[in-house]
Amino acid sequence: MLDQHPQIAVARQKEPDFFHVNWDRGIEWYRTCFREPRDILVDASPSYTMAPPDDETVPARIFALQPLARFIYLVRDPAERCHSAYWHEVRSGRERRSLRDAVTQQAYYVHASYYYRQLTGFLRYFPLERFLFVPFDDLTADPVATAARSARFLGATGVEFQFRDIGAKNQGFQYNRFGRFAQDRFGEGGFRFASRLASRLLPRRLHSPLKRAITRDMPALSDDDRTWLGGRFSADAFRFEQVTGLRPTGVQGA
Repeated sequence: MLDQHPQIAVARQKEPDFFHVNWDRGIEWYRTCFREPRDILVDASPSYTMAPPDDETVPARIFALQPLARFIYLVRDPAERCHSAYWHEVRSGRERRSLRDAVTQQAYYVHASYYYRQLTGFLRYFPLERFLFVPFDDLTADPVATAARSARFLGATGVEFQFRDIGAKNQGFQYNRFGRFAQDRFGEGGFRFASRLASRLLPRRLHSPLKRAITRDMPALSDDDRTWLGGRFSADAFRFEQVTGLRPTGVQGA
């Protein structure tokens, strides 16, 4: 939605991962990710807040390149975020373990839900007022108002502009038996390519029926698993609230 604004350019691809994965490609490569020469450039790479404890590589690199950078931090129920990350890997075919086994054995699933821990590394380089903390529920309840607030925070001013709600882009689902067969048959990359090709070639009225033919809804997070995950994140969420005044939804106590 931010990319709609005439003063803002969102990177293409949206998640260039420059400060985490692609640093060695250099600043000239990073410039090519922004095809429009606009005033405000937005990099939306989630990996920047997935660092292991005490790893300040990403904020240090951002500060070296742009010490006046601003940040929009989208804050979701940490248990729901963890659950969503798990099912994303299940859908891709890379994860076969149960939720609890995967979370216990793979730190990737929990790093990004420790909001205070992730924020602390950035606050050693940037003051708190450079951060806009956006509750995920605000985005889903009123995306237009949230986009306008975010644009103002980034410094987009002097332009009369009305955002359009473009709908959710990352809706949770998993592949059904037919979808898993196709994914196994073509491989993850080939399956994604075939999906994109079908989206371009088929009439829009056929997109939803095709998706329904190969997918089913992602299972909801059970109450037991929510309590189990919440226990992992409650202390961090309490400290995050002390610093920002915002308590992540779904976390009841420290």
